[in-house]
Amino acid sequence: MAGDEDTDIKWVERDSREWVLFAHQPDQLTARMTCTYLETGGVEARVGSQGGHYCVEVPATQLDRAFSVYQPADSNITPPMAEQSRKTGIHTGQHLREQILKKAAKPKPQKRNPALMWLLRIIVIGALVALLLLIFQG
Repeated sequence: MAGDEDTDIKWVERDSREWVLFAHQPDQLTARMTCTYLETGGVEARVGSQGGHYCVEVPATQLDRAFSVYQPADSNITPPMAEQSRKTGIHTGQHLREQILKKAAKPKPQKRNPALMWLLRIIVIGALVALLLLIFQG
């Protein structure tokens, strides 16, 4: 009968390892980044919560290895991935500052003679007045 395979239930054994607190984190993003950093170092990690705050948990058997991969600090220093993105912002600011300084250092174009500019304005106004006279007298 069609669809019989879909109703088969496969039981997966629940992870019964003891998970211990590795580090408290200020938000879920930082906790997830810490987990990703630990996982790239070969340590299993997951995001948990304690007392309404996010934290990173690791299996009790891998706790020593987790501390060798990443040392959490009270100074809220995030894993290298976050530091790299923070550095990008600093470099972008430095780049913009350099562009502003280069633009300020360029010589400004010389202004035209003010008398010539007034002469051109008078000629344009005269041409417009002549055009209007031709239109309304015709």
